[in-house]
This record gives sequence, structure tokens and C-alpha cells, in this order.
Amino acid sequence: MIKVGDKNWSQLDDNEKISYLKDNLVDPALRERQQYDNKWYLAKRFQAGDHYIEYNTVTNVIENPPRKRGAVRLVINLVKAHTRAIKNFITSSQPKAEIMPGDVDEDTVENASRVSAVIDYLHSTILHLNSKIRMAVDDIVDTTIAFFEIGWDDQAKKGMGEVFCISHDPFEIVLPLTATLDGPIILSPFIAKVSPVNVNDIRADERYDKKKRQEVEPDDELAASTVQARLKRNQGQKGIRSEGQQTVMRYEVMVWDSEGNKEGGNVNIYTFAADKMLKEEETDLVEYQIYALQDEPRRRIYGETSTTAVMIPLNKGINRLESQKLENNNNTLRPRVLAEKGHGINFEATGRHGSEVEVLEHNPGKNVQWWQASPISDGGQAEMLAKYMETLSGVYEAMFGRNPAGGRSGDMLEQLIAAGANNLAGLQMSLHDFLPVVYSRILDIIADKYVATRVMKIAGAEGEEHVKVIGEEGGSEPEGAVIVNKDNEVIVKIGSWLGYTKDAQREALMSLGEMGAVDTETILKMLDFPNVSVIAQKAREERLEEAEIQADIAGRRGEGGGGGMEMGAPVGVGPEIADEENARMMNGEFLPPTPGASPEHTQAHVDFVQSPDAQMSPEAMQAIAQHAQGELDQQQGGGA
Repeated sequence: MIKVGDKNWSQLDDNEKISYLKDNLVDPALRERQQYDNKWYLAKRFQAGDHYIEYNTVTNVIENPPRKRGAVRLVINLVKAHTRAIKNFITSSQPKAEIMPGDVDEDTVENASRVSAVIDYLHSTILHLNSKIRMAVDDIVDTTIAFFEIGWDDQAKKGMGEVFCISHDPFEIVLPLTATLDGPIILSPFIAKVSPVNVNDIRADERYDKKKRQEVEPDDELAASTVQARLKRNQGQKGIRSEGQQTVMRYEVMVWDSEGNKEGGNVNIYTFAADKMLKEEETDLVEYQIYALQDEPRRRIYGETSTTAVMIPLNKGINRLESQKLENNNNTLRPRVLAEKGHGINFEATGRHGSEVEVLEHNPGKNVQWWQASPISDGGQAEMLAKYMETLSGVYEAMFGRNPAGGRSGDMLEQLIAAGANNLAGLQMSLHDFLPVVYSRILDIIADKYVATRVMKIAGAEGEEHVKVIGEEGGSEPEGAVIVNKDNEVIVKIGSWLGYTKDAQREALMSLGEMGAVDTETILKMLDFPNVSVIAQKAREERLEEAEIQADIAGRRGEGGGGGMEMGAPVGVGPEIADEENARMMNGEFLPPTPGASPEHTQAHVDFVQSPDAQMSPEAMQAIAQHAQGELDQQQGGGA
């Protein structure tokens, strides 16, 4: 039961409720967060190229000092390049979710595998999580925090409803600085979503009180945070707009009820706009549906300094050095005339059509010498500052796609990128903690809300297939349907399991293919071949055709009595097996002659013996030669 002073919540009128939510919860939290808002503002403006604004800590005002006459202000946006490289690296591999089955029953294991494929479908097709994760990473490099909201939209899919996931602007999620985290789960007395919403959308939203929603009037506020409002004005946004585009600030405040409510949950949601209480809802939620992603794990909600912020001073230093060099060059190359005082020469025409001419005057009859300006040098300081930025961001030359000095091999690039990955391990660790919770909550909602089957396209054992998906709270379970249960245990893996460069991926795939750990179709997909299913099907048909030919040849040889092979032995073993045997014998393993080896199989051994690779190991070469001779004896009827 929520109480305000001596009154229970139900005893308050709408004005008292709104006053408590806004004046006692949201506005004080916004004032507390002002220090962080200013840092976020500077980081986002710097990313946009405004490199010469400053935050005055005395007056608490953002200032843009005027440029002196003749001064050069270069903007070399290395911060943008570094943060872009971080985002590209973190989001280069789609997260892979795996569902842990509840028991070892074959059907349970199979269903868990198919639910994993359902998550992949939801990730890419329904929720578009790739772009939202990228937006979240974009937020955390500037603000150290990102917020996801997960829920159910009753109006989606023409009234069927659908799960949703929203990446919120950190400025628009308000909570007290005393809030803490349990992984991605927020522990706080309240969380508020505050953002401008089109007035017509509120008036048409049937979730809200019919009379009150029609009385909502537009305002000229761009954001609840004054800093965010300033940022929006910098981006060209304005307050009151034309009819049909007018907005009003909507507050959706989620308040924690420790004692629990009538629905059995702890979260109550109150929505108001202007002075109208639009909706009050007691939910069955036992945690907030908004989850936090941090740039690295910590106890506090907000970090003191973002990745962008730590690089700003160094980038400013580079801007200043390069600006001074350009300014010096400008001064050196400016046209100058040395003349006595009272020279009477008019340079207006020259200044109008060409560079401005500077007149250096001297007293008549005085000895004057030209001063030769020396070229300016920063002693390599700009390069050193750039190196410091690499150290702070964890992004090195290889991750920009540049070949480092002295780097010649793909293995070296792979190692450099792997080293950069270690520097970004904090962010990856946060994602590893964050995404399992996100996927688990999505599946919990589906288990409860998918009461009718939905058709999805997933990757199955035999390739892509269309399946029916239904939640455990649904009625009948169609045969062959994927059943989504609650309390799923989800494991998420992020990062390339093959390597960071194309060469490393190709080598790893080929090795796995030779071992038989990965099928041909998977290899083709990972190597970005188009029309993989068509290529794989054609290859299968050719292999079957070849096997039939070999079996036919072996059968005719057996009828002639020359084969001498035992009943039940493999027939027509092809050359692909010989390649595997060659590799095993090169590793020191002794193999007897292969029963039913085809002539092509034995010829593959003979060819390999004559290759430079085999000649590197005389012992292995002799073993392969003996193996091939034994197969020749079998084929000629000399016994096994």
C-alpha cells in the first residue's frame, strides 16, 4: 500500500497524486542528475562536431567562446572514429542464445533447440534487436548507461498482440541516484519515462480515461531535462508546432510497492500528461520491465566518465595543435608589402579580388629587414595524443582497418584485434549479463501471451523450416509445434567463434570441415555464399550420383570374383576418405588398408605420397605407401 503522508493513495485526488509523483519523485531526481546531464550533453555535442564549447563549473553554463580574428578552429573528430569502431566491433557478431533443456528427454532437448531458433527469429525479424543493441552501445559510450523496455503490446498485429523491446534515450528515463542494479535488473523506489508525445495520439489511446484524454492540451516543452531540451534545440527542434504535430510531456511513473498490490505484484504504473491523470494500473510485475546496460559492471547506475568524455581533452589537444600549424601556415603565406609611412598606395582592389594584403609600414630612411618565419613543428605531439586516445578507447589501428607499421601477416592483425577485444571486455561482459535477462523476459511474455499459434521461419536440422509457435498458457498444442515455457535458462554467446579477420575465419572453417565438426552448408553460410541451399543441394546430388556409380562398379567387380571382399564391407570408398586418412597418417597414426577402397581412393594416396607435404616426413610417407599398396593388392584379388 502506497502512502503519501498520513493518507493512503486511494484517498488522494488527481492533483495530489500528480503533485506527489512530479514534485516529490521525478523533479528531484532530475535535479540530482543534472551533473550527469551536462556531461552527456558535452559528449553528444562533441560527437556532432561541436569541439569548442565548454562547461563553466562556476556558473553551471555551457559556453561557446568567440573565435579571435584570424584564429583557425579545426575539428578533427577522432572521438567519432573511435566510438564508431567500438560500436562496429561490439555489434559485428549477432548474439547467439542457447536454451538449456529442463531434462534429458529427447523431445525436451529438441524443443529447447527449436526455441533457440525462435529467439534468433524474434531477434532479427520481430524485434529488430541488432539496431537496438547498436543504439544502446551508442548511448553507453556517451553516457555510460542504456535502457531497454520489454513488454506486450495488445494493439500490435491487428489486435493479436506482440512482444516489444524499446531502446530508450537515457535522458528520458528518470530514477534516483540511490537506485542500484542486480545485473541488468534495476532496484529503485521508482522509475519514470518522460517524453513528449503527440497530443492526438494521447486523445486516441483507448488505454486512457476517455474524458481526461480529450482534455489534454499541448505544451511547448521539448524535454523534462533542461539539458536535453537544449540538445534538441541545437538539433533544430522547436516547441509548439503546427496543428497535428503538437506535443505534450507524458509522464509514466512506475512506483515500487514493497507490500505488494491486489494483483500480487510490486509495481504500480501511473500515467499523466499536463494536469490530467490518464491511467492508474496495479500490475502483477515483481520487477520493473526496464533493464539497464552499463559500459562496464559497477554498483552505481551512472558512471562518472564515459568513453567519449575521457577522449575529449586529447582530441581538443590535437585540434589545437593542428589549428596552430594551419594558422601559422596561413600567416606565413599571407601577401605582405613593406612600405614607408605615408606610402599612399591603395590595396583595396587587391584585397577585394584576392587574399587580404597586409601592409608593414616603417619610418622613412630606417633600415628594415624581412623576418623569415620558421616552419612550426609539434615534435610529434599530435601523434602521441592520438596514441593516448587509442589506449583510452581500447581501439587500435587494426580495428580501424589500417595495417599497423610492421604488420604484414593476417595472424598479426588477428592478434592485434584480439588485444583490442580484451580492452573492451568490460562492455562485452555487461552484454553477456544483459542479453540473457532480455531474452528470458521475452520468452516469459511469449509463454504467457501466445495463446494462439504463430508461424515463424527458423533454422532446423534439415535447413530452414516454417513452424508453429505457442506459449505454455495456450490451449491445445498442435503436433510438431514449438512450445515456449516460462523460466527458461538462457545462455548468450557474443563474439566471433571463428576469428576476427576473414582469413582467420576461413582457416578455422576449413579445419572444422576437415574434422567433420561443421557441415558443408554451414561453411558456405559463414563464408557468405549466396543461394547456399541450392549449392548444398546440388553438391548432395552429385555425391549421391558418384556413390551410385562407385557402388555399381564395385558390384560388377564382385560378380566377376575378382574383388575378394568380405560381405558387408564398405563398397566403393571414395577419395574424400583418403584425404582424411592421409592427414591421420601424417600425424603418426598407422592405418591398415581400407576395405572396399576404390581406384580413385588409392590414387589419392599415391598422389599424396609424391607431394612435398608427404616428403617432409619419410616415416609417414612410407606408412601411406604401404597403406596404398595393401589397397592395390585387395583390388587385384590378393586378399585383405
